[in-house]
Amino acid sequence: MAMIGKYTPLWGKQILKDMIDLDLTMHELATDLGVSRPYLSNIIHGKIIRPEMQDEICTYISKLNKMHHKQCKIV
Repeated sequence: MAMIGKYTPLWGKQILKDMIDLDLTMHELATDLGVSRPYLSNIIHGKIIRPEMQDEICTYISKLNKMHHKQCKIV
């Protein structure tokens, strides 16, 4: 069940930083994950809380960051 958040969580801020480092747009990430851009944005910014989607985002970003030795963590 989705929950409504009030602020961008720390992990969401880290995802946004990683996206900048990877030169990855919200649209590209959404397409790669098979979700809409607005839905992805709402999850990253904490407006919708979906732990399974957060895990999927972190797994995907971690794979992209592997060569940079970074790790995604949900805090």
